[in-house]
Amino acid sequence: MTSVRRPLPASPQPHYRRPSQKLTSHQGQHQDDQEEPERPPAAASGRLPLVRGTIKRLVRERGFGFIRDGGGGEYFFHRSVVEPGTEFDLLSDGDLVDFRYEQSAKGPRCGFVRLATGPE
Repeated sequence: MTSVRRPLPASPQPHYRRPSQKLTSHQGQHQDDQEEPERPPAAASGRLPLVRGTIKRLVRERGFGFIRDGGGGEYFFHRSVVEPGTEFDLLSDGDLVDFRYEQSAKGPRCGFVRLATGPE
């Protein structure tokens, strides 16, 4: 008995999109899944004030860590946001740092980190 190969039925061309976008109604236009998150109020200088915290955990081999502020909030940071002149590899768990943070799609993250200076 010989088998006959039949062609598969034609399917519509798939529509590829970024994961952060969704299709709107019948128009086929894209719309972002989320609105821009609210940011904390900026200081008079236009920059967010520095917050004091402690390095909770460092993952040196992957280049990131977590900071805990005085209120118990946790913030992700990447080595790329550590102030020039502060060596990421010399930071340790428990070090006191000053940082600025912002909201990201994955939660709060630091946009700037430096070793703390001055009184607590």
